[in-house]
Amino acid sequence: MNATASTRKRKGQRATSLLACLLLMLLPSCPLKADQKTAVDSSLAGVIVAVREKRFDDALRMSREGLKSSPGDARLWTLEGMAYAGLGQPPAALAAYQHALKVAPRYLPALEGAAQTAFQQGDAAARPLLMRVLEQR
Repeated sequence: MNATASTRKRKGQRATSLLACLLLMLLPSCPLKADQKTAVDSSLAGVIVAVREKRFDDALRMSREGLKSSPGDARLWTLEGMAYAGLGQPPAALAAYQHALKVAPRYLPALEGAAQTAFQQGDAAARPLLMRVLEQR
């Protein structure tokens, strides 16, 4: 790997780490129905710890398990996106963020994750996503 590619990879990893920190702070803001709360809380806690510790394979596995019982939880979809981003799989990350936005269109952590991932990929979808983020700030 040449020096330019190595520098780009380090910058991408730093950006992913910063995004992960920001999104993890915002995750508790997603409302849930009372009957969803208990089952999701245990799944969510484990996924959050795995993402924070950069155990992205574990985070992905746990988010998928949580989504089996709570497919409508935008937080779990967002965490799945973060895990894919941490694994260096931007198309899968973007798909997970977009699924979170189908469930909760104004969910800021998913909007920010989708916007950043789309921007890093040079995807034209980044601009409208960024505009939606700015509208909420």
